[in-house]
Amino acid sequence: MYKVVFEFNHDEVEIVQVLEKSGEDWVLVKDKELLDRIERKFLSTKSKNPSSKGYGQVVYTENLTYVTGSFESIK
Repeated sequence: MYKVVFEFNHDEVEIVQVLEKSGEDWVLVKDKELLDRIERKFLSTKSKNPSSKGYGQVVYTENLTYVTGSFESIK
C-alpha cells in the first residue's frame, strides 16, 4: 500500500511525501517511476472545495486503487 501526504492551498496541491507499507512500518518511496505514477493518479483528482486550505493523506493499494483518505481544512 502507498500513503500520499499532501498540502493544499486553494487550487494548488503539493505532495509532501509518498510512503510505502513495509511490514508494520511506512517507508519513504524513492523510485522515480513509481512516484510519477502515484503523482499522476493523485493529481487527477480535483478538490471539491477549491477555496479551502489544509493538509491530508490518501492511501492506495499496490494497483493504485483508492482505499481511504482524510484531510484537515484550515481557515
